[in-house]
Amino acid sequence: MASYQSASRGGATAYNREVDPEKEAVREVQRRLQHPDDLWLVPGLLEDNKRALQAKKTLLSTTVATQVENARTGIQNLDNAQRHLATMKHCYREIDALCTECSSLIQNHDKIRTLSAVYTNLGKTLQDVDNIKDLKEEAEEAEALLQEDENLLQAYELLSVLEGTSNLAESAMRGGTRLKPTDVANLKSYFSKVREALTRLEERLWSIVRRFLVLGKDDPARLVAAVRIVELQEIVDAQLADSAGGTFAKKHYRLKMQRQMQNSIEERFATLQAQCSQLASAQDTDVHISNIIAEANEFVYELGDLYDEVQHCFPPHYKIFTVVFQQYHKQLDDMLHYIGCCATELANADILKVIKWISGYQDTLGNLEVSEEDAAFPAGQQSGMQLLMQKYIERMQKTRQTWAQNILEADLSSEPKQNQDGTFYTPGAVDFFRIVNEQVDVVADITNGEFLLQTAQAVLAAMLDFQESQRKRLQTSQLSEMHLCALVNNNMYSHDASTTFADALEERLADNLKGQLDIDAACRGFTDMAKFGILSLVDFMFALPEVLALFFKLYSSPDWSAGEVTASILATLGDYFEDYETALGPSMYRRLTEACLEEAVQWYVAALLTFCPKKVNEQSLKAMAQDSKELRDFFKKLCKDEKVVQAMQPLDKLLQLAQGSEVEEFVYSYKSLLQVAPGITPAMVEKILYGRDDLSRSDRAEAMGEMRSLHVEHQKHRATVGEQA
Repeated sequence: MASYQSASRGGATAYNREVDPEKEAVREVQRRLQHPDDLWLVPGLLEDNKRALQAKKTLLSTTVATQVENARTGIQNLDNAQRHLATMKHCYREIDALCTECSSLIQNHDKIRTLSAVYTNLGKTLQDVDNIKDLKEEAEEAEALLQEDENLLQAYELLSVLEGTSNLAESAMRGGTRLKPTDVANLKSYFSKVREALTRLEERLWSIVRRFLVLGKDDPARLVAAVRIVELQEIVDAQLADSAGGTFAKKHYRLKMQRQMQNSIEERFATLQAQCSQLASAQDTDVHISNIIAEANEFVYELGDLYDEVQHCFPPHYKIFTVVFQQYHKQLDDMLHYIGCCATELANADILKVIKWISGYQDTLGNLEVSEEDAAFPAGQQSGMQLLMQKYIERMQKTRQTWAQNILEADLSSEPKQNQDGTFYTPGAVDFFRIVNEQVDVVADITNGEFLLQTAQAVLAAMLDFQESQRKRLQTSQLSEMHLCALVNNNMYSHDASTTFADALEERLADNLKGQLDIDAACRGFTDMAKFGILSLVDFMFALPEVLALFFKLYSSPDWSAGEVTASILATLGDYFEDYETALGPSMYRRLTEACLEEAVQWYVAALLTFCPKKVNEQSLKAMAQDSKELRDFFKKLCKDEKVVQAMQPLDKLLQLAQGSEVEEFVYSYKSLLQVAPGITPAMVEKILYGRDDLSRSDRAEAMGEMRSLHVEHQKHRATVGEQA
C-alpha cells in the first residue's frame, strides 16, 4: 500500500519529468521504509493515499464539467454568429437596392427640386390663405381677451401673430398681387380689425402702466404682465429691425412706457403745484406751507414704496427707480422754486419748515441708496432753496445788526461790572454770543448742510461787523478807563467764545462741508480789538495831565537834575498798574505793561530829542543813564527780559550816541540807532551833538556830515526794499 501511495504521489512529478511512475513509487516507498521500525507508518501512508485519491477524483470531475460548459457556450456562439451573418447579408442586399434608387434620384435632381419648391410654396400659400381667413375671428378673440387685464399678455401674443400675418398680406397686396375689388375690400376690413385690436391693446397697456405705483403694491402680477409685453415688443423690434436691414419702424414701447409714467407723475403732482400757487396770495402761508409739506411727504413715501416693491416688477436694466425718482425730484424742485419765489411772503418759521423738509427728504434718499449728488437740488442764486436760505439769513442779519447796536449802546451807557476776581466786564459780549448761538442752533437742529454753513458764515461776518462797530466807537467816543478795561476783557472772552463756537460748529457740519469756515479772521479780530483797547488804555494813561506834566520835565528841569522826575513817572505808572492788574485778565495785563514800556521809551526818546540840556556834560549823561536804568529795572519786574531789551533799544542807542567821544563812535551809534528807530533824522540829534562842549566844532561838523550820509543811504535802502516787497 505504501508503495502504491508513493507511486501515486510521485506520478505527477514523474509524468511531468517523463519518469516511470511505477519506479518512482517504488523509490518513494523504499525511502520511507528503510528500517523495520518504519512499518508502523504503513497505516498512515494508506490513509494519506486515500485522501489524495479522493482529491484527484474531485478535481477531475470539476474539470470535466467546466469543459462541457465551455463546449456548450461555444456551440451557442456559433449559432448566434450564423444568424448575424444571415442578417448582414440581408442588409447588404438592401444597401445595394438603395444605392440603385439613389443613383436614379441623382439623375433626376433638378426635377425633384422643382417639385419640392412647388409643394412648399403651395403649402405656404394655403397656410397664408387660412391665416388671412382667420384674421377677423382671431382679432375678435383677442378683443374678447382684452376685457380682462389678466388676459393682456395672452392677447398680446395672439395679436403679435395676427399683426405679422396682416403686415405680410398687406405688403403682398401692395406689391401688385391681382385681386378683385371685393377681395381687396374684404382684406382691408380684416387688416383694420387687427389694427383696432392692437389700438385697444395699447390703450389697456398704458392704462395699467400709468397706475404703476398702485398696481406695484396691490396687484403686482398685472403690472408684471404689462411690463413683460413691453419687454417682448422690444425683443420683436430688435429682431425685425435686424431682418429688415434697418428699414423697419420700431414701436419703442419702452420709451412710450416711460412717457406714460412721466405723464402720470405730472398729473399726480398737479395738486401740489396748485397748493404752491396759493402762496402768492400771502394769506395763511403757514397753513399752505403745512399742507404743501404734508403732500410732498406723501410723494416721498411713494418713493419708498417704489424702492421696496414696485421696481421689482420691472427688469433690472430698466432702472425704473432712477427713472421715476428723477421725475419726482424734478417736480419737487419745481415746488421748491415756487416756494422760493414767494419767500418774501413767508415767515421765518415757514422757511425753516421747508428747509427741514429738504433735510429729511435728502436723508430718506440716502436710505434709498441715492447718491448725495443726485439727491441735491440744483444750485444757483435763483434756485428755490437758495432763495429761501438767502431770505432767512438776510432777516437774521438785520436782527443781529439791530441787536448788536443795542448791545453796544447798552454797554457804553451803563457802568461796567466786576467779576469775583475783580476784572471789569459788560454783558454785551455774553448777550451777543448767546444770540448768535441760538440762531445757529435753530438751523443746526434742522440741517447740517449748506444752510448751516451759510448761516455760520453770516454769523462770522456779524462778528467782524461787531468788531468794527466797537472800533468806531473807540475812535469817536471818549471812554472811561473802566469801560476800556471791560472792552479788553469782553473781546478776550469773545475770542474764546468764537473759537468754541467754531469748534462746535465744525463738528455739526456735514463731512463734505467741514473745513470751509474761515474762523481765523473773526477770532483774530477779537484779539486785535483787545489789543486796540490796550493801546487806547495806554493812550488814556499817558494823556493824563499829571503824567504829561512829568514827561515835560524830563532833561530840562531842576527836578530832573535831582532825579525826581523818573521816580514820579514810575510811581504814577505803578499806581495805575496795581489797579489794572485786577481790572484786566493776566494776559492782557502783561500786554498792557509791554505797551506802556514801549510808550514810555518813545516819550523818553522824544523828550531827550526835544528837551536835551544845552550842555551835555558828564553829570547830565549820568542822569540820563540813571533814568534808563530805573526805567529798565521797573519794567523788568512786569515784563519778560527779552521784551524789555527790545523795547529799550531806541533809548539805549540814543544814549550811546550822546555818550560818544569820537566821530567814529557818533557815526557807529547813529547807524545802530537807524536800525531800531529809522525815523530819527540827523537834525533831531544835532541838538545833542552840539550840546557836547568837549567836542571840537570840526568833529561835530564831521560827525553830522557822516550821519547825514548814513541817513540818505538808509532811506534809499528802505525805498528799494519797499519796491521789491
